Order: sequence, then structure tokens, then C-alpha cells
Amino acid sequence: QIVDATRLEVVRDGQTTVYEKATAPGADSKWHELSPNARIVEPAKIGDSLSKFSYLRALTFVPRPAGFPRGAGVISVLVKYEEGKKSETVQLGRLGSEPFAVRPDWPDAARLDANAYALLIASLDELRK
Repeated sequence: QIVDATRLEVVRDGQTTVYEKATAPGADSKWHELSPNARIVEPAKIGDSLSKFSYLRALTFVPRPAGFPRGAGVISVLVKYEEGKKSETVQLGRLGSEPFAVRPDWPDAARLDANAYALLIASLDELRK
């Protein structure tokens, strides 16, 4: 689903960045950053970030840590797919050295693989450039 995304919204460090794939008839089918900077995004960068999201896996599920998903360093992600008809939302962040993910429909938090999480963060950093 994520690799077939048509919209990606990332809230990080208090800033919302919106990326959208042009899908209208006659559109260029390219990914565009709509905000905060209107620009065309390199296909390799957006593809890399979307694939890194799809690589995230829960190592274990644990009770939601106190204070999570609020606070500094939490990244909120909304991905829309199937022409915007479906969406997935997740909050990502670290508590100490452990990366976690929570979703509104999960009762618990997913403890994530630290390497996969680091690769995702690196791809999001690259997407900002």
C-alpha cells in the first residue's frame, strides 16, 4: 500500500511537509512537494522514503510507553493511497535508544528495528533537501 501512495504528509519538528503525486488525467505523474516549498521531488528520493516505511516491522508489541507519542522528536506520518480513498496514520519516535510506532487503531506500541528506523530517518532527511 505504501509504495502505491499518492500523498505523504510528514509532521516533524513542528513542520508539516506535504508530498503528492500528480494523478489527474494528463498530469505528469511526478511527485510534488506542496508545502512548505512548492517543488518537484526527485522520484528516487520519494521512492526511497516510501520503501523505507514499508520495511518497518514490529519486533514486539509492548504497552504504550507513558508520554508517547507526544513530545520532541515524534514524527507523525499520514500516507494516502488508492486515489486518496484509503489512508494509514502512524506516529514514530524514540524513547531512549528504542524506536517505537503507534497507530490510532493499535492498543499497544510496536518496538521497531533500530536499523530500519535509522534508514527511514535518513531517507526523510534526504527528502527535505
